[in-house]
Amino acid sequence: KERRLLEDAKAKREREELKMREKLEGAEERQREVLAMRQELKRKAEREEGAARDIDLLKSQIGMLERELNAVSEENERLMSKMFAPDVTPDQLIEEHALLTASFQNK
Repeated sequence: KERRLLEDAKAKREREELKMREKLEGAEERQREVLAMRQELKRKAEREEGAARDIDLLKSQIGMLERELNAVSEENERLMSKMFAPDVTPDQLIEEHALLTASFQNK
């Protein structure tokens, strides 16, 4: 009878150890899954930060181009008003155009 009790206790202990190993394996697998998800989220955040920097740079470039366009438009309007002024000679217009062209090429 004692032998039977010992065998039952041993079998019970083996079943419990097997359950514990299975739980441990499940926990380790879940840990790997969570780490993989964390890495993916980290990579996604890095991509989004890079995209945000790109957007900021593009906005800056757009602002610069808009200011340049405004300056060109103002100069164009000024030239147009001079072009139709009665006291401006064609040579003065040509000189003004050359100066404007040079100033925008230097920018």
